[in-house]
Amino acid sequence: MYRSSLVGILILLGAVFTSASTTEGAVRLPPSPPVVVADFGRYGGNNSRLMTADDLSIIGSNAAELVTKYLMELSPFDLVNYDLEGVTNEIALTSSGVMSADSLHDFALSHNVRYVVYGTVVDIAYGDSHTNIPMLLHVNSDKITSRISIQLYDSQTGDILMTAQGTGVSEAVKSRVVIDESNTIDSARYLSTDNISKSLDKAAKNAVDLLLKRIYGDKIPKRNV
Repeated sequence: MYRSSLVGILILLGAVFTSASTTEGAVRLPPSPPVVVADFGRYGGNNSRLMTADDLSIIGSNAAELVTKYLMELSPFDLVNYDLEGVTNEIALTSSGVMSADSLHDFALSHNVRYVVYGTVVDIAYGDSHTNIPMLLHVNSDKITSRISIQLYDSQTGDILMTAQGTGVSEAVKSRVVIDESNTIDSARYLSTDNISKSLDKAAKNAVDLLLKRIYGDKIPKRNV
């Protein structure tokens, strides 16, 4: 009797651990739900003063386009295509990407969808390191870390169904061949705009991956054709 009770306990524990290790997803959505992605707004983080005016003007829309791209590639969502240019005139969108509940509802209604993915570029952080070989070589490594936060909003209930934050890191190396202390030749050019774009791309993919896994668990369904 003792042995059979012990076996029963072990079976029960095994079922508990199996259930805990299997992620089934926390949100119930219809098949291929209609979704529109809103613009993220103008970036105004701590390092905005270090960026060009051109970079600041396009970072939000670039992030939204990247999130849209990866949702198209990875999600079952039926994404609504529209021109992001001028979208901030449609909705009450602040520089930090914050949208009011009324704005989200109206935005979804104007595009005839139930769900909205929106978010913000939380931060774009810089780091660098230097290596010097006197009279020979100077190497500067510049690292950019971007963080993107995205939310899935249900316009019928007014609820934010799920959130996720993705991180992307891009590193570029600038080296200079030293002829003498007063004369150097650039052997590689570091383009900060390219580095920002690469880190945003990685952050967008990471955010979309996390969002989908939190919604659907380990088995993300295919889009209905």
